[in-house]
Amino acid sequence: MASLQTRTRAKLDEVSASHWETTQLRRWIFDGARDACRRAECLRDSASFTAVAGTQEYSLTTGTFDDIIRIHRVTYQSVGETEQYPLDYFDFFSQDSMSWATPYRNRPTQYATWGFPPSLTLVLYPNPSDAGTVNLYYYRLPNSDCLTDETEVVEIPQGWEELCVDYAVYQAMLQDNDQRWQQYKSIYDEHLSDLIVTAIRFNDQAGMMNVGSGAGSMVPQWLWDAGWMD
Repeated sequence: MASLQTRTRAKLDEVSASHWETTQLRRWIFDGARDACRRAECLRDSASFTAVAGTQEYSLTTGTFDDIIRIHRVTYQSVGETEQYPLDYFDFFSQDSMSWATPYRNRPTQYATWGFPPSLTLVLYPNPSDAGTVNLYYYRLPNSDCLTDETEVVEIPQGWEELCVDYAVYQAMLQDNDQRWQQYKSIYDEHLSDLIVTAIRFNDQAGMMNVGSGAGSMVPQWLWDAGWMD
């Protein structure tokens, strides 16, 4: 955080604190990180919780999961097993229409969600017959430790720290009625667009699609996306 504060003041032509309070600049820098990570979904994490036999709904409102933006993948691992089984996502109301949704018990194969972060509930289908572990892979917001401790790192993908600076500068100029805020907002928006594209996949491979079974069933993603495999 300290280095980003210094870079922000340099762009505001203020070497030492005078017009802009440190707490205000720190807040804008962090707000920039939150905005970028929310829109680009570039912070990815995973965590687990224990599923209880006979309990179908689990709250993701506090602790480990209170920074969730959106869930990407869910797997289930029964007690005593090493295999993680991917769960298919189904709409909450579609699941409720199934006759086995509540009373039927078995190893979960599907999940639904209800509510919104940070008041999100995850529902397992079928109702777990035994205890197990639910593994979540999700997009999250940056932690706020840097707001109170300038030695803490502002969570943003490496190489994109300038986004936070540009955001803070444009917010400061906007508040000061300095028309240059439009220039810095344009710069911020351009860099954010680049991050959104890059964050789709943090590697340069095209990816593969499984379109059948047996030899030759794996084809490059671009063939499918281009409609060549229709």
